[in-house]
Amino acid sequence: QAILRSALKAYSHAPKAQKSSHLTAIISALDNYIPYLFALSSGLDGKPVHGEEVDVILRQEVETEWKSLLAASDIVTLPRKGGGVGRGKKGRVKLKGIEAEIVMILTTLATVHRLMAREQLRGIYTSVNAFPEPEARTKSIAGAMRGLLNANGIHVYLSSLCASMTTPTGVESGGNAIQPPDLSSGVQNGLAELAMAEATLLAVLKDDPYPAVVTQARDKNDKEWMVKAPELPKVRAHLFARLCIAAGEHAGKAEALFSSSSSGRNAMKVDEEIIDYSRNLMRTARAKACRFFGIGEELGGETGKAIAWLRGSRKELGVSIGTNEDGKGWAKGWGKINTQLIPPFEPLLAGMPSGREIHSSTTYVAPELDEDVLESMRAPPDPDDARALMNDDDSSEDEASAAGGLPGAFPNRTPSGFAANEYY
Repeated sequence: QAILRSALKAYSHAPKAQKSSHLTAIISALDNYIPYLFALSSGLDGKPVHGEEVDVILRQEVETEWKSLLAASDIVTLPRKGGGVGRGKKGRVKLKGIEAEIVMILTTLATVHRLMAREQLRGIYTSVNAFPEPEARTKSIAGAMRGLLNANGIHVYLSSLCASMTTPTGVESGGNAIQPPDLSSGVQNGLAELAMAEATLLAVLKDDPYPAVVTQARDKNDKEWMVKAPELPKVRAHLFARLCIAAGEHAGKAEALFSSSSSGRNAMKVDEEIIDYSRNLMRTARAKACRFFGIGEELGGETGKAIAWLRGSRKELGVSIGTNEDGKGWAKGWGKINTQLIPPFEPLLAGMPSGREIHSSTTYVAPELDEDVLESMRAPPDPDDARALMNDDDSSEDEASAAGGLPGAFPNRTPSGFAANEYY
């Protein structure tokens, strides 16, 4: 745990430009720490590890402190070392129980997967590498998609875990335990939906040729247009549109879950920024769907309807929509120019089909501690327990002294206990 805390602190204090270089160290620390955490949890719950029963004696309630990044900034948290409380800032909250520690640790793991996915995509949009090679672009998108799906699986697991937690956790306020949003089943489910929405949009981006063409057209240093015009392969416009609709549905569910989770009696409010992000992602996904429907209409020669779809996409984004005077669109083809009526976009939006899924959620599987590591963690027999066994009425002195001591005891163990000069 100390190694993980050190890695997290190094990331927190690093300059913004260098934070991404610390993500690998955090992943390594998490992968080393998590199996121990689940082994302790299994021992406390009486569950077997590698098919063997493990007993863990709880001598003191597990208490940890974490900074809830999902909570609104107006919460009152634990007193700070320098005095005062964290009002207006996201301070730490005290959590009780090993389940709460597991939730916060796995939420951290999912967040790191998201951040690494973001770094994978950064190379596609930076000005230094404005037009990457198709192979590099596909590899970056696939890596980012894999990270988002990993995050989705973790949040699906945590949603189920949080729903089964019955012990109050969180900072005490007025005699009641206030629950951070991180420990809410609804919030974890919302994070799972959000990750799935982003992964679905990446599946579209991977095969969408238009962003690369637009990026190339805006690159002042690009001279390829002098040689040949950009080639646009035929896109599966209707399929991409339905994938975008599915992404919008996931983002909409996330927004609803975040909003409803903030209304609980003893629940901290979810930060408005993540609610706004979910809402904006939903709008963006639906606008992308309208764009692909418009592309499909244009490829079919229906320029007027394509313009209507583009107006619908602006409506989805909340952009004011103007109309031309005659309500007509220009269609050019084979030496002549025709005009087509532009239909209203409202019926088009109302008749949008349902979304189509491309990914499926895979629940996170808790790792088990290696058997040799678990064996090395065995504690020696408690001397008090051994004496109780020797003084049992059902045992005789012969049994106690046979074979040089108690069965299963350390060598040279005597009925009266360890010799003063013996050390194990």
